[in-house]
Amino acid sequence: MLDRSPHVGSKPLAGIRILVVDDNADCLGALRVLLQFNGADVQTVASADEARAALAQSRPHVLISDLNMPGEDGFSLLASVRLLASDRGGDTPALAFSALSPFDAESRARAVGFQAFLRKPGDVLLIIPTVVRLLPPALAP
Repeated sequence: MLDRSPHVGSKPLAGIRILVVDDNADCLGALRVLLQFNGADVQTVASADEARAALAQSRPHVLISDLNMPGEDGFSLLASVRLLASDRGGDTPALAFSALSPFDAESRARAVGFQAFLRKPGDVLLIIPTVVRLLPPALAP
């Protein structure tokens, strides 16, 4: 029997702007497809510097970042974002999506300001509900 509830076929992230930061092009592409399929307006970048430039240009509703990137990592990126004023993106909800062990990385990620931590690739199906949970009430579906 098919579930015919009202949410089936809806786009839970319609109108939501998401910035995804990851040095892995395959991961960026897969996340872009998943998020766009669910209605999001997605911008992808491959480094912390590109992420800060993107934040300066537009305010995403949610930031999704890898933690283990060459050069500047996701921990440092979010720590620098949290120093920005709110009107410049300093309070943007953030999700860490990383292959690092949650035993090592989750508490450190939360300490710099990530509100959620998901592990690659196993938690990929949790990305959409986690992003929805991070949205301000006025934007939540």
